[in-house]
Order: sequence, then C-alpha cells, then structure tokens
Amino acid sequence: MPPRGVRSATTLTSEHSPAADRPGWNFAELCGRICEVHPAEAASDTTASHASAVLTAAVRLIVEAHTRGEPVAWISAGSPLFFPPDAEANGVDLDGVVVIRLSEGRNAAVAADQLVRCGAFGLVVIDFTTVTPSIPDGILGRLAGLARGNSVLVLFLCASGGDHSALGSMVSLRASARSRSGVEGGFLLEIRAEKDKKRGHSWDWTEAGHGPPGLS
Repeated sequence: MPPRGVRSATTLTSEHSPAADRPGWNFAELCGRICEVHPAEAASDTTASHASAVLTAAVRLIVEAHTRGEPVAWISAGSPLFFPPDAEANGVDLDGVVVIRLSEGRNAAVAADQLVRCGAFGLVVIDFTTVTPSIPDGILGRLAGLARGNSVLVLFLCASGGDHSALGSMVSLRASARSRSGVEGGFLLEIRAEKDKKRGHSWDWTEAGHGPPGLS
C-alpha cells in the first residue's frame, strides 16, 4: 500500500532539474511574494479534479512551511473550510494553522494585511475558491510590500483562470493547477506558472503523490 500524504517524486522531466536556477512550486521560490493559483482549464468531467488540485497545491506549501518552522494562517473568505482530517493525513500540522473564517470576501484583504504586517506567519493562504476576489490594487500593492519586507508567502486560491489574473497586476506569480492519475493509484500534481515576474517567463512543475480523494 503506497504511503499516505503528498511526497516528492524522482525528477519527471528535464524542466525539473535540481539545479539552483530551476523554478519550482516550493516555499523558497515563492516566499516574499503574492501568488495566485487557480484550476487549469478543463473539460467538465475533470473540472472537479482540477479544482481539488488547487487545494493540494496549497497543502503542499503548508507542509513545507511547517518543516521550516513557519506558522501558517488560512483565511476562508466566504468559502467552505478545507476538510481537516484530509489535510492532516497529507502531513499538515493542524495545531500550526490559524484559521480565520469570514462571511464576506471583501474583509479578507484587511485580515491578510494584519497577518502579514505582524510578521508572525511565514505563509498566509486566502481562499477565494467560491467567491469573486475584489481587492483594490492599492491594497494589493501594500500587501506585496509587506510580504516582501517580512518574507511572507501570500497565496490566493481562486476559482477560475481565463486570460487575466483574478487579482490584477500586483500578483507576482499566477499559476494553474491540475491533477491526473498516476501509477499505483497515485496522482500527479501539475503546476503551470503562467506569469512570473521574478523569472520573466512561464514554467512547469510536476510532483507525484498519494493522498485522500479530497486532496488528490
């Protein structure tokens, strides 16, 4: 029986070389930035799987933040909360995640600003997967400065992609996530960085894993 939880795989393509200059979906690459991830465009019969991949992508970063000793905050901006048992089965230390539930998405920017400003969290996740993000560029610009100054990764989970960012031009990295079946009942998490201000070009990243259906 394969081990539970998301686990790193052997290099899958030449794009995932261990060389230091290769980008990847990891804490070191994304720290100090505002990032946005949404489901990859998909046929209707696989849309649910790709939506789940967004959550898996977030959980992967939470687990890595915990291994670095970084506290994590999760802001549920009008969206249903993730399923704690699934997150725990994938390696998340639930005691190390502060959860803030908001009835309206417009309050998420205020909460994120305070959490990033205090400098106590290494990763702040804002879940907009069931609501339309509405944050002025001025606030996002200030949040970007705080994230950079305090070395905090701010990750927005969004419901859909399209040709433009759901949050506008202040986003440093915009990515799509998809999940597809792997070997031995596992899955492949595929991240496509569609826009990356730091790198100046798009890139792809893939990781194999096993986990509960809600996070795979």
